[in-house]
Amino acid sequence: MAARFLYTVLLPQVAEYVVVDPCDGDTSCQSYIKVLLEIPPSNDDLLVCGSTTVISKYDCYNVSSSNSLTTSIDPEYICSVHYLENTTAVIDTDDGKLYTALVYNGVRDRTIGRAPSYIEPVDIFSVAADEWIGEEPSFISSYTETVLEDWVLFFFREVALESETRDIYSRMAKVCKDDNGGNSNVLTNNWATYQKARLQCENKYYYNVLLDTALSADGQTIYAAFIANENGVPRPAVCSYDLTQAVPVFENQQYYSQDTNTDQWEKVVTSHDPYPGE
Repeated sequence: MAARFLYTVLLPQVAEYVVVDPCDGDTSCQSYIKVLLEIPPSNDDLLVCGSTTVISKYDCYNVSSSNSLTTSIDPEYICSVHYLENTTAVIDTDDGKLYTALVYNGVRDRTIGRAPSYIEPVDIFSVAADEWIGEEPSFISSYTETVLEDWVLFFFREVALESETRDIYSRMAKVCKDDNGGNSNVLTNNWATYQKARLQCENKYYYNVLLDTALSADGQTIYAAFIANENGVPRPAVCSYDLTQAVPVFENQQYYSQDTNTDQWEKVVTSHDPYPGE
C-alpha cells in the first residue's frame, strides 16, 4: 500500500541493538502488561492481560473502576505467553467482540482471532500456516473504528514468505466484521475474508520495520513509524496512509502463488471474488 512520506527523525548513531532481559533471569519478575483495553459500553472497567518470564505464566483480568480484580479471564488467544512477544487487541464498541493478534504459545504459533466477547473463547482464527502470517511476526496495532466501517484492521511486521532473503515486510491485514468463517468443509472456524497487503515507506531509504501506528481523529489516516537499518545505522521515519485507498488495493490486488516451496512466486490470474466471506 502506497504511503505519503512525511519526515525522518535524526537520532544518534547506534552501533548495534542489544536485547537485554530486564528481569535478568529472575522468575519472580512482575508481569509485563500486553493488553490494556476499556470495556464497552460503559468503559468503566478494563481488560488487563500480562505475561512474565515464567514459562506459560500469563493472565487476564477484568479490573473494575474500584481497582479490584473482578473476574479472571482465560488468557489463551488473548495474550502472548512470552513477555517479549507483542500482542494487539481491540474491542468493537458496536457489538463488544474482541479481536486479537498474537503469538500464542512457546513454539511461535501465531494467529489473528475473534471472540464473541472478552469473556468468551475465540471462535474464529487465521489458518495456522505460514501463508497467512509469516515467521517471527511482531503485532503492532488493531482498529475497528475507521472509515472502513465493515473492516477490522491489523498492522504487523513479519519475515516475508515470498522473500528469498528472509526480508522483513510490514503489513496491513483486514478481516470483515461479519465474517463467520467458512462452511463445514472449507475454512471451518477460519477467516474467509482475511487479506493482507505490504506497507511501503520509502524515500532515500526503504523503511521496512514497522514500529508503531496512530489513527487520525476522523478515522481516515494511519500514521506509521518505521525504521531502516542501512549499514548498521538505524534511520527512523514516519509515513501516512489514506485508508480509503485500501479498498482498491484489496479489491484489485495481484495475487501470487508458488507450486512448491522451491518454486518462484508468480502472479495468478483469477476472477475470484476478493470477498468470498461476505
